[in-house]
Amino acid sequence: MEALLTAFNNRNKKQNKIEKLKTLKDPQVAFNKLEQYAKDGFDSIPDEDKDYFLKCFGIYYRAKTPKQFMIKLRIPGGQLKYDQAKVIGECAKLYGNDYLDLTTRTQCELRYIDIENIPTILKKLKEVNIDPYQTGVDNIRGIMCDPFDDMAFDNILPSYKTLLKLQDKFLYNKDWISTLPRKFNTAISGKISLRDGTFGVHVVVPSRIFTGSDMLELSNLSEQFGNGQIRLDMEQSIHILCVKDVSILLNQEFFKVYKNVNTPYLNNLIACAGTEHCPFGVIENKNDAIEMSNYLGEKVHLVNTRVRIYWSACVKGCGNQQMII
Repeated sequence: MEALLTAFNNRNKKQNKIEKLKTLKDPQVAFNKLEQYAKDGFDSIPDEDKDYFLKCFGIYYRAKTPKQFMIKLRIPGGQLKYDQAKVIGECAKLYGNDYLDLTTRTQCELRYIDIENIPTILKKLKEVNIDPYQTGVDNIRGIMCDPFDDMAFDNILPSYKTLLKLQDKFLYNKDWISTLPRKFNTAISGKISLRDGTFGVHVVVPSRIFTGSDMLELSNLSEQFGNGQIRLDMEQSIHILCVKDVSILLNQEFFKVYKNVNTPYLNNLIACAGTEHCPFGVIENKNDAIEMSNYLGEKVHLVNTRVRIYWSACVKGCGNQQMII
Protein backbone atom coordinates (compact mmCIF):
# COMPACT_ATOMS: atom_id res chain seq x y z
CA MET A 1 0.00 0.00 0.00
CA GLU A 2 2.84 2.38 0.83
CA ALA A 3 4.43 1.71 -2.59
CA LEU A 4 1.11 2.44 -4.32
CA LEU A 5 0.71 5.68 -2.39
CA THR A 6 4.24 6.77 -3.33
CA ALA A 7 3.60 6.00 -7.00
CA PHE A 8 0.31 7.91 -6.84
CA ASN A 9 1.93 10.99 -5.33
CA ASN A 10 4.80 10.91 -7.81
CA ARG A 11 2.37 10.65 -10.72
CA ASN A 12 0.37 13.64 -9.48
CA LYS A 13 3.53 15.77 -9.44
CA LYS A 14 4.33 15.04 -13.07
CA GLN A 15 3.67 17.83 -15.54
CA ASN A 16 2.21 16.83 -18.90
CA LYS A 17 3.83 17.92 -22.14
CA ILE A 18 1.35 20.73 -22.81
CA GLU A 19 1.91 22.30 -19.40
CA LYS A 20 5.66 22.11 -20.04
CA LEU A 21 5.20 23.84 -23.40
CA LYS A 22 3.27 26.66 -21.74
CA THR A 23 6.32 27.57 -19.68
CA LEU A 24 8.45 28.27 -22.75
CA LYS A 25 7.03 31.69 -23.62
CA ASP A 26 4.07 34.04 -23.76
CA PRO A 27 1.64 32.75 -26.45
CA GLN A 28 1.28 36.30 -27.78
CA VAL A 29 4.88 36.11 -29.01
CA ALA A 30 3.89 33.43 -31.52
CA PHE A 31 0.85 35.38 -32.70
CA ASN A 32 2.91 38.54 -33.16
CA LYS A 33 5.30 36.64 -35.46
CA LEU A 34 2.64 35.58 -37.96
CA GLU A 35 3.62 38.27 -40.46
CA GLN A 36 7.24 37.13 -40.27
CA TYR A 37 6.30 33.46 -40.62
CA ALA A 38 4.16 34.33 -43.66
CA LYS A 39 7.14 36.09 -45.22
CA ASP A 40 9.75 33.42 -44.36
CA GLY A 41 7.55 30.38 -45.05
CA PHE A 42 6.40 27.26 -43.22
CA ASP A 43 9.87 25.95 -42.35
CA SER A 44 10.60 29.09 -40.30
CA ILE A 45 7.90 28.25 -37.73
CA PRO A 46 9.25 26.68 -34.49
CA ASP A 47 7.79 23.33 -33.50
CA GLU A 48 6.37 24.69 -30.24
CA ASP A 49 4.36 27.28 -32.18
CA LYS A 50 2.99 24.65 -34.57
CA ASP A 51 2.30 22.22 -31.72
CA TYR A 52 0.66 24.63 -29.29
CA PHE A 53 1.10 28.40 -29.23
CA LEU A 54 -0.56 29.25 -32.56
CA LYS A 55 -3.49 27.03 -31.54
CA CYS A 56 -4.21 29.50 -28.74
CA PHE A 57 -5.33 31.81 -31.54
CA GLY A 58 -7.27 29.20 -33.50
CA ILE A 59 -4.48 28.45 -35.99
CA TYR A 60 -3.94 24.69 -36.09
CA TYR A 61 -1.19 22.93 -37.99
CA ARG A 62 -2.59 19.68 -39.40
CA ALA A 63 -0.13 17.02 -40.53
CA LYS A 64 -2.95 15.45 -42.54
CA THR A 65 -2.54 18.43 -44.89
CA PRO A 66 1.26 18.93 -44.92
CA LYS A 67 2.45 22.52 -44.46
CA GLN A 68 -1.14 23.75 -44.27
CA PHE A 69 -3.30 24.99 -41.40
CA MET A 70 -6.87 24.94 -40.16
CA ILE A 71 -8.30 28.22 -38.81
CA LYS A 72 -11.10 27.91 -36.24
CA LEU A 73 -13.28 31.03 -36.34
CA ARG A 74 -15.06 32.57 -33.36
CA ILE A 75 -18.75 33.13 -34.19
CA PRO A 76 -20.49 34.14 -30.93
CA GLY A 77 -23.73 32.23 -30.53
CA GLY A 78 -23.39 30.94 -34.09
CA GLN A 79 -24.83 34.26 -35.33
CA LEU A 80 -23.63 35.47 -38.73
CA LYS A 81 -24.56 38.55 -40.69
CA TYR A 82 -24.63 38.69 -44.47
CA ASP A 83 -21.28 40.46 -44.82
CA GLN A 84 -19.59 38.08 -42.37
CA ALA A 85 -20.84 34.97 -44.17
CA LYS A 86 -19.75 36.50 -47.47
CA VAL A 87 -16.17 37.09 -46.28
CA ILE A 88 -15.92 33.62 -44.71
CA GLY A 89 -17.10 32.10 -47.99
CA GLU A 90 -14.62 34.20 -49.97
CA CYS A 91 -11.70 33.17 -47.73
CA ALA A 92 -12.57 29.50 -48.07
CA LYS A 93 -12.94 29.82 -51.83
CA LEU A 94 -9.80 31.88 -52.44
CA TYR A 95 -7.40 30.39 -49.90
CA GLY A 96 -8.79 27.08 -48.64
CA ASN A 97 -9.68 24.80 -51.57
CA ASP A 98 -13.29 26.08 -51.33
CA TYR A 99 -13.75 23.85 -48.27
CA LEU A 100 -15.59 24.87 -45.11
CA ASP A 101 -16.43 22.91 -41.97
CA LEU A 102 -19.39 23.66 -39.71
CA THR A 103 -18.75 22.56 -36.14
CA THR A 104 -20.81 21.21 -33.25
CA ARG A 105 -20.01 24.43 -31.36
CA THR A 106 -21.72 26.56 -34.03
CA GLN A 107 -18.45 27.79 -35.47
CA CYS A 108 -16.74 27.55 -38.89
CA GLU A 109 -13.34 26.12 -39.77
CA LEU A 110 -11.21 27.04 -42.78
CA ARG A 111 -8.84 24.30 -43.97
CA TYR A 112 -5.96 23.86 -46.46
CA ILE A 113 -4.59 27.29 -45.49
CA ASP A 114 -0.96 28.18 -46.35
CA ILE A 115 0.97 30.24 -43.79
CA GLU A 116 1.66 32.85 -46.49
CA ASN A 117 -2.07 33.66 -46.64
CA ILE A 118 -2.92 33.70 -42.93
CA PRO A 119 -2.24 37.42 -42.24
CA THR A 120 -4.36 38.36 -45.26
CA ILE A 121 -7.19 36.09 -44.13
CA LEU A 122 -7.12 37.44 -40.57
CA LYS A 123 -7.25 41.01 -41.88
CA LYS A 124 -10.24 40.27 -44.12
CA LEU A 125 -12.08 38.55 -41.25
CA LYS A 126 -11.28 41.30 -38.77
CA GLU A 127 -12.90 43.86 -41.07
CA VAL A 128 -16.25 42.11 -40.48
CA ASN A 129 -15.61 41.46 -36.78
CA ILE A 130 -14.71 37.75 -37.11
CA ASP A 131 -11.44 36.25 -35.90
CA PRO A 132 -9.97 33.02 -34.46
CA TYR A 133 -8.47 34.57 -31.30
CA GLN A 134 -8.55 32.18 -28.29
CA THR A 135 -10.66 29.56 -30.09
CA GLY A 136 -8.21 26.71 -29.50
CA VAL A 137 -6.55 24.55 -26.83
CA ASP A 138 -6.57 25.77 -23.21
CA ASN A 139 -8.84 28.78 -23.64
CA ILE A 140 -12.52 29.57 -23.23
CA ARG A 141 -13.83 28.57 -26.64
CA GLY A 142 -16.66 30.11 -28.64
CA ILE A 143 -19.83 30.45 -26.55
CA MET A 144 -23.05 28.92 -27.85
CA CYS A 145 -26.66 30.01 -27.57
CA ASP A 146 -29.92 28.95 -29.20
CA PRO A 147 -30.12 29.66 -32.95
CA PHE A 148 -33.47 31.41 -32.41
CA ASP A 149 -32.38 33.39 -29.38
CA ASP A 150 -34.50 36.50 -28.74
CA MET A 151 -36.77 35.62 -31.67
CA ALA A 152 -38.78 32.57 -30.60
CA PHE A 153 -42.20 32.52 -28.95
CA ASP A 154 -40.89 30.64 -25.93
CA ASN A 155 -37.62 32.53 -25.52
CA ILE A 156 -38.08 33.54 -21.89
CA LEU A 157 -34.42 34.44 -21.39
CA PRO A 158 -32.69 36.15 -24.33
CA SER A 159 -29.08 35.15 -23.89
CA TYR A 160 -26.99 36.74 -26.67
CA LYS A 161 -26.26 39.98 -24.79
CA THR A 162 -25.27 37.96 -21.73
CA LEU A 163 -23.04 35.88 -24.00
CA LEU A 164 -21.26 39.00 -25.24
CA LYS A 165 -20.75 40.30 -21.70
CA LEU A 166 -19.22 36.98 -20.67
CA GLN A 167 -17.05 36.95 -23.77
CA ASP A 168 -15.79 40.47 -23.01
CA LYS A 169 -14.45 39.22 -19.68
CA PHE A 170 -11.84 36.97 -21.29
CA LEU A 171 -11.45 37.77 -25.01
CA TYR A 172 -8.17 39.61 -25.81
CA ASN A 173 -7.44 39.52 -22.07
CA LYS A 174 -3.87 38.35 -21.45
CA ASP A 175 -4.84 36.87 -18.07
CA TRP A 176 -7.10 34.38 -19.87
CA ILE A 177 -4.89 33.35 -22.80
CA SER A 178 -3.73 29.76 -22.36
CA THR A 179 -4.34 29.85 -18.60
CA LEU A 180 -6.84 27.02 -18.28
CA PRO A 181 -5.77 23.45 -17.53
CA ARG A 182 -8.02 22.30 -20.37
CA LYS A 183 -10.50 23.72 -22.88
CA PHE A 184 -13.66 25.27 -21.44
CA ASN A 185 -16.90 24.99 -23.44
CA THR A 186 -19.86 27.22 -22.57
CA ALA A 187 -23.46 27.58 -23.75
CA ILE A 188 -26.31 29.88 -22.68
CA SER A 189 -29.91 29.22 -23.73
CA GLY A 190 -33.33 30.37 -22.75
CA LYS A 191 -35.90 29.78 -25.60
CA ILE A 192 -39.14 27.72 -30.13
CA SER A 193 -40.45 29.14 -33.53
CA LEU A 194 -40.39 32.95 -34.51
CA ARG A 195 -42.55 35.48 -32.65
CA ASP A 196 -42.80 38.10 -35.44
CA GLY A 197 -44.58 35.69 -37.81
CA THR A 198 -41.60 35.08 -40.07
CA PHE A 199 -39.72 31.80 -40.34
CA GLY A 200 -36.29 30.43 -39.62
CA VAL A 201 -35.60 28.12 -42.56
CA HIS A 202 -33.47 25.09 -41.74
CA VAL A 203 -30.62 24.03 -44.04
CA VAL A 204 -29.46 20.43 -43.58
CA VAL A 205 -25.69 20.08 -44.11
CA PRO A 206 -24.83 16.35 -43.92
CA SER A 207 -21.67 15.69 -41.90
CA ARG A 208 -21.00 19.48 -41.89
CA ILE A 209 -19.22 19.32 -45.28
CA PHE A 210 -19.75 22.78 -46.79
CA THR A 211 -17.91 25.04 -49.24
CA GLY A 212 -16.97 28.68 -49.53
CA SER A 213 -19.06 28.92 -52.70
CA ASP A 214 -22.08 27.60 -50.82
CA MET A 215 -21.52 30.09 -48.01
CA LEU A 216 -21.47 32.92 -50.55
CA GLU A 217 -24.75 31.66 -52.06
CA LEU A 218 -26.23 31.29 -48.59
CA SER A 219 -25.31 34.87 -47.70
CA ASN A 220 -27.05 36.13 -50.86
CA LEU A 221 -30.19 34.12 -50.06
CA SER A 222 -30.25 35.45 -46.49
CA GLU A 223 -30.25 39.02 -47.79
CA GLN A 224 -32.71 38.38 -50.62
CA PHE A 225 -35.31 36.37 -48.68
CA GLY A 226 -34.59 37.19 -45.02
CA ASN A 227 -32.96 39.96 -43.02
CA GLY A 228 -29.36 39.04 -43.79
CA GLN A 229 -28.94 37.01 -40.62
CA ILE A 230 -27.71 33.42 -40.52
CA ARG A 231 -27.53 31.18 -37.47
CA LEU A 232 -25.47 28.00 -36.98
CA ASP A 233 -26.51 25.27 -34.56
CA MET A 234 -24.79 22.49 -32.61
CA GLU A 235 -25.98 19.88 -35.11
CA GLN A 236 -23.81 21.49 -37.80
CA SER A 237 -26.83 22.89 -39.60
CA ILE A 238 -27.79 26.40 -40.70
CA HIS A 239 -30.87 28.62 -40.35
CA ILE A 240 -31.81 31.56 -42.57
CA LEU A 241 -33.77 33.99 -40.39
CA CYS A 242 -36.84 36.18 -40.90
CA VAL A 243 -38.02 34.53 -44.12
CA LYS A 244 -41.51 35.62 -45.19
CA ASP A 245 -42.03 33.53 -48.35
CA VAL A 246 -40.63 30.10 -47.57
CA SER A 247 -41.99 28.41 -50.72
CA ILE A 248 -40.09 30.72 -53.09
CA LEU A 249 -36.88 30.35 -51.07
CA LEU A 250 -37.12 26.55 -51.10
CA ASN A 251 -37.45 26.58 -54.90
CA GLN A 252 -33.97 28.05 -55.27
CA GLU A 253 -31.19 25.88 -56.74
CA PHE A 254 -29.37 25.91 -53.40
CA PHE A 255 -32.08 23.74 -51.81
CA LYS A 256 -31.69 21.07 -54.48
CA VAL A 257 -28.31 20.31 -52.89
CA TYR A 258 -28.99 21.21 -49.25
CA LYS A 259 -32.48 20.15 -48.21
CA ASN A 260 -34.76 21.98 -45.85
CA VAL A 261 -36.01 18.60 -44.65
CA ASN A 262 -34.01 15.51 -45.51
CA THR A 263 -34.46 11.92 -44.33
CA PRO A 264 -34.73 11.42 -40.53
CA TYR A 265 -31.23 9.96 -40.65
CA LEU A 266 -29.66 13.06 -42.22
CA ASN A 267 -31.72 15.84 -40.60
CA ASN A 268 -29.86 15.71 -37.27
CA LEU A 269 -26.66 13.94 -38.33
CA ILE A 270 -23.39 14.97 -36.66
CA ALA A 271 -19.93 13.76 -37.68
CA CYS A 272 -16.54 14.99 -36.51
CA ALA A 273 -13.51 15.54 -38.75
CA GLY A 274 -12.32 11.92 -39.03
CA THR A 275 -9.02 10.66 -40.36
CA GLU A 276 -8.96 13.07 -43.30
CA HIS A 277 -8.43 16.13 -41.11
CA CYS A 278 -7.85 15.07 -37.48
CA PRO A 279 -4.69 13.42 -36.06
CA PHE A 280 -6.80 11.58 -33.47
CA GLY A 281 -9.23 10.04 -35.98
CA VAL A 282 -9.20 6.27 -36.45
CA ILE A 283 -12.01 6.05 -39.02
CA GLU A 284 -12.90 8.21 -42.05
CA ASN A 285 -16.19 9.13 -40.35
CA LYS A 286 -17.83 11.89 -42.41
CA ASN A 287 -18.51 9.95 -45.59
CA ASP A 288 -19.13 6.83 -43.49
CA ALA A 289 -21.88 8.73 -41.66
CA ILE A 290 -23.46 9.95 -44.90
CA GLU A 291 -23.27 6.49 -46.50
CA MET A 292 -24.89 4.82 -43.48
CA SER A 293 -27.62 7.49 -43.30
CA ASN A 294 -28.38 7.11 -47.01
CA TYR A 295 -28.54 3.33 -46.61
CA LEU A 296 -30.96 3.61 -43.68
CA GLY A 297 -33.05 6.12 -45.62
CA GLU A 298 -33.44 3.59 -48.44
CA LYS A 299 -33.95 0.48 -46.30
CA VAL A 300 -35.76 1.71 -43.17
CA HIS A 301 -38.43 4.26 -44.05
CA LEU A 302 -39.58 6.47 -41.18
CA VAL A 303 -42.04 9.38 -41.17
CA ASN A 304 -42.91 12.06 -38.60
CA THR A 305 -40.02 11.16 -36.36
CA ARG A 306 -36.56 12.36 -35.36
CA VAL A 307 -33.45 10.22 -35.30
CA ARG A 308 -30.22 11.59 -33.91
CA ILE A 309 -27.02 9.94 -35.13
CA TYR A 310 -23.79 11.38 -33.72
CA TRP A 311 -20.53 10.00 -35.16
CA SER A 312 -17.12 10.36 -33.54
CA ALA A 313 -13.94 9.07 -35.15
CA CYS A 314 -12.17 8.65 -31.80
CA VAL A 315 -12.84 8.61 -28.05
CA LYS A 316 -12.49 12.38 -27.58
CA GLY A 317 -16.15 12.97 -28.39
CA CYS A 318 -16.13 15.95 -30.79
CA GLY A 319 -19.05 14.23 -32.50
CA ASN A 320 -21.04 14.57 -29.26
CA GLN A 321 -21.71 10.84 -29.14
CA GLN A 322 -22.20 11.11 -25.36
CA MET A 323 -25.26 13.35 -25.77
CA ILE A 324 -28.76 12.02 -25.19
CA ILE A 325 -31.48 14.55 -26.01
